[in-house]
Amino acid sequence: MQQQRNASARIANGFARTLVATGVAVVALAARADDTVLACPLNKLADPTGGGCAAAGVVPHWMFATSQVFTGNLGGLAGADTKCNQLAAAAGLPGSNGYRAWLSATAVDARGRFPSDTRPVLTVARDRIANSLDALAAGNLLRAPNVDERGVSLANDAQPYAWTATLVGGTYSGQNCATAGVTADWTDTSPRAMAGLLDAVGIGFTATSVQPCGSSLHLYCISP
Repeated sequence: MQQQRNASARIANGFARTLVATGVAVVALAARADDTVLACPLNKLADPTGGGCAAAGVVPHWMFATSQVFTGNLGGLAGADTKCNQLAAAAGLPGSNGYRAWLSATAVDARGRFPSDTRPVLTVARDRIANSLDALAAGNLLRAPNVDERGVSLANDAQPYAWTATLVGGTYSGQNCATAGVTADWTDTSPRAMAGLLDAVGIGFTATSVQPCGSSLHLYCISP
């Protein structure tokens, strides 16, 4: 019986992920105490007692790494946010008019671009990345943020990095894809900027290595 339940869970899991991969991104998974898997709307949380989807409660921050990659000429912070929202809307994610890129710029810290609250940060496949945005900024991750807006894993992706210009605490690294006095923030492919590793479980997700701005990297996007 236990094997049957596990097999049913795997089938349901595969079915729901297929829906996500084919654009029905409002479907997510909630594991129950009896090993069955429920399809939950993305604006609902799984009931931790195993009772299914909570009808009400705190809506988490949804975080994804973009399925597409971009050079450092993002069109500024606003251009990066637009890219996040376009991908979120195409995937059918909730709050697709309010996603922001996890990016810093001159006098702008990535952490300061998001609200101060204690809501958890989840992938669109409902796996918890961090217990709050502050925990995320501190590098206290529970899993790597390597799931894209469709719910598809980017683990071991051919391009393993995401633009951030952000250090521990969500603070500006001091350099982004801009040339001082010549080009605006995140509009230049000549300089270099800090990038994070998609597969990192820790502060490396936001600060792993400095990359040439002419390279095409992912973005991290987070809902309001």
